[in-house]
Amino acid sequence: MATQSTSKLKADRERKLRSVITFASSLEQRIRVDPADAILLSDIQDHLKPLPLEPSAEIAPKRDQLERQGTTLWNLSTRLHRQASLDNGHSNSKLVCILRAFACMILESARPQRTTPALAGTIKLQKVALKAARSCIDQTQLELGIKVLERAAIHVEELEKLSQNEGFLDDDERVCIRLRVEYFMLRTLLHWKQQRLDLANHFFNQSGVAEYTLDGETAEMFADILLEIGQDQFRSKAFDAAVQWLERAHDLIDRQDRDDLSPDAADLHMCISSYFSMFRHFNTANNCFDNF
Repeated sequence: MATQSTSKLKADRERKLRSVITFASSLEQRIRVDPADAILLSDIQDHLKPLPLEPSAEIAPKRDQLERQGTTLWNLSTRLHRQASLDNGHSNSKLVCILRAFACMILESARPQRTTPALAGTIKLQKVALKAARSCIDQTQLELGIKVLERAAIHVEELEKLSQNEGFLDDDERVCIRLRVEYFMLRTLLHWKQQRLDLANHFFNQSGVAEYTLDGETAEMFADILLEIGQDQFRSKAFDAAVQWLERAHDLIDRQDRDDLSPDAADLHMCISSYFSMFRHFNTANNCFDNF
């Protein structure tokens, strides 16, 4: 019986692997023919369900093929995203986010089995996972965003262990800090979109964003997330919560060296300040703005 059970599991793993490889091989051509095909989106979502594939002896000889397929599909999603941006349209936005998640999970499936993960490979996978998760969250594909962020959570732990056990060069340390903060900020964004402000606050506090020196581009991206949450709370007339999130956005931008910020940062700062002006005018902030 044990032998039969083992054989059945092996056959099931082989079947899943063949299904993923066959589908991934056909996907690029299908997208080129008709990227707006609704059945295409459904098919990608169906093939996402069993991913990532569990590490197994069956995957090992197919790892390079999975890596190539994942990379090809990721690059295709990038081209589709750029094309949509140039066309000022959003027709492919849902396809881009689902395709990014699929490519991410194929790359996760292709990951070599090691007792200690390689730093460069872990950083690469984390960058892919975070970008895919952001696409999913922006398109309100929240369940898919959670699925991708579950992989990102694993990489956060792996990078922390590598840092503790082996230490990093300064450049690697900065990259890993940024990726860690970005993970927690995306969890913050996701839980706000789920209308779970309690969890959003929890993950923001876990981010340590106030403790680290970030590059200007990253700081602006995070401040924009905090502003978006603050604006939403303001529209909902949850003024105390709005103040809290807007202060966080203001403090993050205010800590940056002006030379490191883009011209857009001035507009971001002005937008945040305009909310404080409105609070002062309507006297709803209970003297919270003495420092602004």
